[in-house]
Amino acid sequence: MNNLKSTLAQIDDELLAELLEAAQFALNDTRTAKRLSAELDIPVARIKALAYTAVQLSMEPGAVPDISTVAQLDAFQEELTGLGKLN
Repeated sequence: MNNLKSTLAQIDDELLAELLEAAQFALNDTRTAKRLSAELDIPVARIKALAYTAVQLSMEPGAVPDISTVAQLDAFQEELTGLGKLN
C-alpha cells in the first residue's frame, strides 16, 4: 500500500485533481454506480461512499477526508444503506 501512496505523491497535483473530479462525477452517476456495483460485485452504497470520498478529496485536496480508512468507509456504507434511498 505504501507503493500506491508513493505513486500518488509523485503525480502532478493538477492531474490528480482532474482524476479525482472525473471519479467524482462518474461515481455519482446512477447508471455508472449500478454498472460498477454489478461489475465489481459490491453494493451501490459502497460506490456512493467512494464517490463521497472522491468529492471530499477533490474539493479539499490538503485536508484529510472524513473517510480515510476502510472501517470509516464501511460505516458510511452502512449509513447510506440504512437510509434506504439506494437501489
